[in-house]
Amino acid sequence: MRSYIDFFIPDAVRQDEDEYRRAFQFTTFSQISLIFFIPNVIKWYKMGFSGLAASIFIVMICVAGISPFILKYTKSLTVMGNFVIAALVWHFSVLPAVTGGILSSSLAWNIVIPVFVATFLGFGSFIFWSSFMFLEILVFLGIHMSGVVLPAITLTPEQVTQTQIANVLGPFLTMVISLVFGEIGLKRALAAQKAEALASLNARKEQETLRRQSDELADRKSVV
Repeated sequence: MRSYIDFFIPDAVRQDEDEYRRAFQFTTFSQISLIFFIPNVIKWYKMGFSGLAASIFIVMICVAGISPFILKYTKSLTVMGNFVIAALVWHFSVLPAVTGGILSSSLAWNIVIPVFVATFLGFGSFIFWSSFMFLEILVFLGIHMSGVVLPAITLTPEQVTQTQIANVLGPFLTMVISLVFGEIGLKRALAAQKAEALASLNARKEQETLRRQSDELADRKSVV
């Protein structure tokens, strides 16, 4: 698995340990996302909503198929990451638009996506996508308050339950993955800082020892 993921990570990214870690984790996530995408494509197709099935299928191709090659050939985790987030935002903007707008449970993704961005892409991308998702919520809220009724797909009680469970478990699991990866990154960063501090302390001790030995040798020569 590691060799497969490493195939997509260019040498320029590997030179920075933290960048390499985030690229490896993000690429890994892009591949295991198939576990989420495939059942949802099948679910929406079987429910008779081929438009939503096609939308999430395209997102799946972008995330799992195209994005690793973007990393490989652009040598930029930022470019790859924002491409992935743009694809996800597309689907999770379309989904609430056809499932009740501000009343849709799929809006839970608007909270999760910025957390995911913060874990892998940094503060700048976090601010951009947080603002975008917040604006989207405001738009749906404005539409709702103006009295405009957005289309809502008709679901059986069983399908409603399944959809709500998916819109709870999906964001929850994504949040857990983001937090776990973030914790791993934090621990590695702290370990690296500790190692650097220890190396610096040892270097100072060694310099102090050499200085003391040099002074003692100078004192002996002066006595002689």
